[in-house]
Amino acid sequence: MCRDCHSAVKYFSILTKREIVVRDRKRLHRFRDGRCCCGILLIEGVNCRFHSS
Repeated sequence: MCRDCHSAVKYFSILTKREIVVRDRKRLHRFRDGRCCCGILLIEGVNCRFHSS
């Protein structure tokens, strides 16, 4: 999951006041109240399939 998508989903979890679960190639991200269970372990240079970098 790229940094931009990670940040967007983080804010969506705050706005909707819901838990959001997203699976990427290597791990499961569970967002609740603007926090992710991965502890923001993002890999630099990850290509996102939802937008071009």
